[in-house]
Amino acid sequence: MPIKTRQAKARASALRDELEVADSWHITSAERALRFSEQWDALVDQAPEEIRVELRRLGERIAANSPTFKRLPPSN
Repeated sequence: MPIKTRQAKARASALRDELEVADSWHITSAERALRFSEQWDALVDQAPEEIRVELRRLGERIAANSPTFKRLPPSN
C-alpha cells in the first residue's frame, strides 16, 4: 500500500535512528544491518515514485557512513 511523501520521510528518519540507537543491543551488527536493509527496501517500495530515487541514495549514504555497517566483515 503506497504511503505519502511526508510519511515516507518520517519513516526514513526513524529507520536511520533505529539503526544505531534502537533497543536492539542483544542482536548482532549483521542482524541489525539486515533488518535495516529489509525495512528500507520495503519503505522505498511503498514510497511515492517521485522520491524513490532520493530514498535509495539516502539509504546508500546511511549504510556507507553507519558504524553498524562498518563493523561488518568485507563482502567478497
